[in-house]
Amino acid sequence: MKVDTRLLRHFTKGNRVAEIRERTVSSFQAIEFMVLIDGSLLESQMFHGRRLEEYAPALEARAKQLTDDGWLEQRVLGGSC
Repeated sequence: MKVDTRLLRHFTKGNRVAEIRERTVSSFQAIEFMVLIDGSLLESQMFHGRRLEEYAPALEARAKQLTDDGWLEQRVLGGSC
């Protein structure tokens, strides 16, 4: 099973770091985003089949929750993890 991971969004709040990473699982055509704060997994959501269309809105809603909570989004260079 091949799993690729990439950094999508990067946020800071003081000395803290939050990241939203994405994984694709090619064996059953799924995509997952993971929210990590200071390296610890906070949330993970996987989308496949009919749920794939829910991926982009869920990702944007999670990013908005971070910025609404005072996290500042930083530019992501490259993106591969």
